[in-house]
Amino acid sequence: SQMLMLKTGQSCQLADISAHIDVSATAEEVERKKKMSGRDGEFLKDTSFVLKARESRYGSGRRAELLRPVQNLCKNVPLLKTKDFVVTETEFEKFGRGEVVFLENSRNTRLCRTETSCISVGPTACGSGGWVNPAGGGLSFNEVTDGSICVTCNVFNDIPGTPQCQDNGLCSCKDIVNGTTLLNCKIETTTTTTHNHTKPCIQQPGLRMQETSVVSQSMLYNKNEIARSITIISGDLFVVMHADMNGYWHNGSLENNRLMKVGNDCFISTIPEDVSPVDIALGIQEIHAANDVTTEDDELDQYGIIHDVGPLTEAEQNALHPDIKSQCVDSNYKKIREIPVDKVQNEDLNEGKIVFFNVKASRGACKLQTAVTSQASGCWRWPNPDGATLWVHQIVHSVTSVTCCTNPLPAILPNCCQNTFPQYCQCKDIVDAEAFKECANTSTTTTTTTTTTTTTTTTTTTTTTPATTTTTP
Repeated sequence: SQMLMLKTGQSCQLADISAHIDVSATAEEVERKKKMSGRDGEFLKDTSFVLKARESRYGSGRRAELLRPVQNLCKNVPLLKTKDFVVTETEFEKFGRGEVVFLENSRNTRLCRTETSCISVGPTACGSGGWVNPAGGGLSFNEVTDGSICVTCNVFNDIPGTPQCQDNGLCSCKDIVNGTTLLNCKIETTTTTTHNHTKPCIQQPGLRMQETSVVSQSMLYNKNEIARSITIISGDLFVVMHADMNGYWHNGSLENNRLMKVGNDCFISTIPEDVSPVDIALGIQEIHAANDVTTEDDELDQYGIIHDVGPLTEAEQNALHPDIKSQCVDSNYKKIREIPVDKVQNEDLNEGKIVFFNVKASRGACKLQTAVTSQASGCWRWPNPDGATLWVHQIVHSVTSVTCCTNPLPAILPNCCQNTFPQYCQCKDIVDAEAFKECANTSTTTTTTTTTTTTTTTTTTTTTTPATTTTTP
């Protein structure tokens, strides 16, 4: 295998060793230096600087093609395919400061020259080895490496009247002046991934849908708007995230920049600080580059509910990004709070059953709960940032909720609910869809959505508008 594998604490990185390593020369030089090291106790050292540009990420199918030792070493971490660029120390220091580094390519024509532009993003590592340094300086026993994002761009020669690099699909190098402009060049306009799935993603309550074998998901990147946006389309579910006009996806004043549309409702929230839309976009491209299709073995399922906490004001609706507005024509805007559910609760929602959640409000022994039933569902996938599994598979339900009273001590306080919460139904009486409707007719109902979360949250349903809490998918 003509591949080099470098394992760090965060990932495994595969690269073509022919780029800057002569394996035969490495072995010969190591043996020679072993003999020489008897005098001073150590090898002669020289440092080379290599940028490792992320190209793709391997799923279970591609991992199975690798050597067994590589599979074993990398079984619990992401496995990335990289392209290595040998650079000077000055270029590497500039790269480390977050500046854009331009590397001239060998394939150029008289009218069209291309360069590779890189910026620091991704895994870092310092790996040891022994090979002849192709950049000069003799034997290298210490290779400094850093994860990076690189793009190939056009350098136009100043020859009036010539076509110069037309239709090669590359950006102009002169337009790449910072990280934002480099990412505009790196992220593709459309990326479609294919997933082999044996379970239906979207179900109607009480109705078993025919199993789906292959599903597709599309990611759209809009760089035409000053405020860049990413849209994920998975069946009838839409997710939109956008940055501000300066290219930042998070800042103190940026709010309501995340949409999840299920059915005819548009659920609005602010992108959590620990969610990076850029990482999601690049991760989708990397997975797509290495895997024609992924399977359930490449996915982690997560579930939860999103609770409607009230409508947007007219001013908030007017301030929404154009890509959010375009998905929500004639739809209802709602702010949300996310609540996790487990696999069993998710399956109950799929089957049209009633699911109950504890809430904080209580008077004496009695307490209020929220009962929910599913109206519609959908799912989408985003790159799993940790571990070997490629995707987080998020299951989403649109649900209707109603507040009810539960009495944990019926033998001691049989009339607790009637005395303390007479305006609410009793949870024990909501046993099926008909009972749920009857309770809903006598109580205030709200429409909510379910989605994946990773932390435990509880919900309180009262006659006032609750505060909004957003958790991370």
